[in-house]
Amino acid sequence: MMIAALKVTALQFFACASFCLAQIGLSADPLDTWTLRNQVNPTSGSAFAITYGNGVFLASNASGTFVTSPDGVTWTIRHSGFSYLRAISHGAGQFVAVGSTGILTSLDNGVTWNVAAGTTHYYLNAIAYGEGLFVAGSGKTFLSSPDGVTWTPHASGGTDNIVGITYGNGLFVVVGAEGTIVTSPDGVAWTQRNTGTTQDLNSVAYGSGQFVAVGGLWHNPDFSGWRDLGSTRFRRFYLSEWNLLRSRSVFRSG
Repeated sequence: MMIAALKVTALQFFACASFCLAQIGLSADPLDTWTLRNQVNPTSGSAFAITYGNGVFLASNASGTFVTSPDGVTWTIRHSGFSYLRAISHGAGQFVAVGSTGILTSLDNGVTWNVAAGTTHYYLNAIAYGEGLFVAGSGKTFLSSPDGVTWTPHASGGTDNIVGITYGNGLFVVVGAEGTIVTSPDGVAWTQRNTGTTQDLNSVAYGSGQFVAVGGLWHNPDFSGWRDLGSTRFRRFYLSEWNLLRSRSVFRSG
């Protein structure tokens, strides 16, 4: 089973794939014990994203179905009425989802969804929230919004096929096809970074003072140079590979 997304909270980790949700609690060896939560119809499509906000886990799949849970054990199906959702974020008191129908927003924890005006012609792969700003993107276009309602398009500076976005340390960081990484402090002006790879990068996260991008596996704390950590199979995100990665507990540039 391919796992498409992972979300971390203070107490638990969650992963989603075909809406079979796995949960682990933080114990002495937290990533080695998983509990399968499979209340959701697996024929409803592969799950692409999961996030947490306002006391709720929310996951989405390709067919436009959401599932929500306050505890990771009991899940409720929510139908958005839209299809092919690729990513979700939470900020400014709401959930925001992106996909082939543009941008959707929910103010009631995923129960009802509305399309953000002027976004339906965008096909979007990724979204992140930081410092009071949503940033979404795909292809060679970024969109930014302070409230999830009004969106402003920006050129990506040549970036092709945006796949993942995160925010950390005062920067939005975007990854994409052929080793693309670009950064921005404000979602408007973007700087392309030299990664030294042509491997597709699928996702990026920030923690412990550094950004880590996966496809092939790369990391860098300050953008002076990205280092290949060698686990090109990690893009499949099988649990055995995650445990292998976890054994490399400290990453340093240089």
